[in-house]
Amino acid sequence: MSKGIPLRNIICEKIRQVKNTTDEDLYNMLVKSGLDINESRFNKVLMDLEILGFIRVGWITKDKRRIEYRDRDREEQIDAEI
Repeated sequence: MSKGIPLRNIICEKIRQVKNTTDEDLYNMLVKSGLDINESRFNKVLMDLEILGFIRVGWITKDKRRIEYRDRDREEQIDAEI
């Protein structure tokens, strides 16, 4: 991974590529791609992306979360039709 690209952008791009995943699978993908990130930082970036509206995070089980990319253009089209 390039050192110049912000961590938030790297994680958002990974989520956009797979559309939806679990937090565990996403974390493993990032580690395999050579990104050195601790769990605390990972959770903070996910929270930031959710607040900014790029992703949705929901609980599957007590310890597992589902992460999905929000297609903003599609949601805006639906809102405009209503």
